[in-house]
Amino acid sequence: MNGRPARLRLRHAVLLGWLLALGMVAAIVGAGEPRPLLRDTDDTMRAVQVLRWLDGAGWLDLSEPRLSPPEGVITHWSRLPDMPIAAVIVAVEPFLGRDKALTVAAYAVPAGLLLAALAAVAWAALPFGSATARAAPVLAAFCPPFLNKFFPGALDHHNWQLILSAILAGAVLRIAARRGGGSALAAAALAGAGGLWIGGEMLPWLAVAYAALASRWCLDPAWSARRGVETALAITALAVPLLWLVMPAGLGAGHCDAFSPAYAAYAAAGVPFWLLLAAAEGRVGGVPGRVGVAVIVAATVAAVFVLLFPECRAGPLGAIPSELREAWLARVSEARGFAELAARTPGLAVQLALLPAMGLACSVLLATSRRADAPLWRVQAGFLLVAAALCFAQVRLLPFANLFALAPAAWLLLWVWARLAALPTAGRLLARPMLLLAFTPLPYAATLPHGGPVKAPRICDARPVGDAIADYAGADAPLIAAPIDMGPDLLLRTSAAVLAAPYHRNVAGNLDLVGIMRAPQDEARAIARRRGVDFVAVCRSLSETDLYARANPEGLAARLSAGDPPAWLVPIATPADPEMRLYGVVPD
Repeated sequence: MNGRPARLRLRHAVLLGWLLALGMVAAIVGAGEPRPLLRDTDDTMRAVQVLRWLDGAGWLDLSEPRLSPPEGVITHWSRLPDMPIAAVIVAVEPFLGRDKALTVAAYAVPAGLLLAALAAVAWAALPFGSATARAAPVLAAFCPPFLNKFFPGALDHHNWQLILSAILAGAVLRIAARRGGGSALAAAALAGAGGLWIGGEMLPWLAVAYAALASRWCLDPAWSARRGVETALAITALAVPLLWLVMPAGLGAGHCDAFSPAYAAYAAAGVPFWLLLAAAEGRVGGVPGRVGVAVIVAATVAAVFVLLFPECRAGPLGAIPSELREAWLARVSEARGFAELAARTPGLAVQLALLPAMGLACSVLLATSRRADAPLWRVQAGFLLVAAALCFAQVRLLPFANLFALAPAAWLLLWVWARLAALPTAGRLLARPMLLLAFTPLPYAATLPHGGPVKAPRICDARPVGDAIADYAGADAPLIAAPIDMGPDLLLRTSAAVLAAPYHRNVAGNLDLVGIMRAPQDEARAIARRRGVDFVAVCRSLSETDLYARANPEGLAARLSAGDPPAWLVPIATPADPEMRLYGVVPD
């Protein structure tokens, strides 16, 4: 079989998977509760950042001056995910206006990124055979944990990280197999450096990439450390100059939550690691000796990194004080572990973990076999095993676990499919459709218990707030103290500034907001006066408001939810959303 027909069939499989995935997304979205197009606070905040860029903010200006003024907040995001959103808005705005242009972008960009993701999935699966590469993007179309990051309105960077992680895994597979040459190194560099630019989600996969290649070096004396040196140099050669081009002003040393000198050094740490392994290559024999050297070198490099960048010891969220962790971070559902999810919604947990479980079992069995491609399966098993383990710390890693499970699950599906050929025709006609269903969440969703109902959080519409404060006559944008999760929508839908939003760098603003909502009215008034708050808002249908009220039934949030404001707050009507309570602060 020559290469060109095979490539054409692979493209057809990617296109088929994309069309099926779009249909699956439409079915899931249509079957659920009506929700805003920008479903997540991060998607909304991404839109705020893009629109500010289009309104004149510089390439390196990632600040949001309307968040916790007067200082504002520099976000920990990047411009890469902003680019396609901005391009669509610029192209469509002259014809439809800005609001509709943003709506078009909210549909078009995730759909386009979904096509890119399925192409990356197919490319990453190609080392396991062309049949597996064709099946993987089609199987992805029936994987809701993966598709969720490409729903309409998914403007944030998580879909980008899935694409780049798939490319990184595919590049590492080729490097481990001594295939691809310079193209594999270039793919690893683009994925590694690009992922670090976007955010910290790339950190574990870059570590897995180096570890997977190190295991190849340990177990195969014929595999030279030179390939690891080339990989680390390629990633570093792109990451370091990229940092100089894209690092926002004011974000230098001392930050470990975004693309910074610490992240560039993290990528570059692979260079001394591999150089030391290369130096030991001719001096250490046998698998135990190589494993011992690799462990000692890795520990040494890690210790030097922590000494050089002590801000990374506590992790990217280390600066959040305990009071704010309890009031905000502890209730972020994505930050909870898989065990808690399984206890609350066992049926849903099975659906989310279905492909990772199948893929992990398959890849581990193949990795420990005597097959010629066992080293490649060890690489795949490494990525999947780390992703699955991290899910027990935070369920936000489930999309990555499902991503890395697609290739082994597709291989397993094809293997069982071929074995069913021995059945009589009637048996095949019955068994093969059942096999296909077993690799989708459909039968499990229909038969397994889901646990208690999980109600989607509802955030009040910010547009009525914008209408209500339109006549505000202050010199600066009015400052609204509203629940943390309402912050991004208020920034997008109004011209006001907000005290709080769900971002860990806004420590002072979020702490003051929690203080206002929980404190007795006199203390709340003192905080509001100190911060120059002009309006206070609560959304009665938002669980965050209930948490503040339960924390202190005599606090301000409880009184405002009950419609009993103190004398220093004046009610302002918002008839378009009866769950919204908006109050103006009486001047001293």
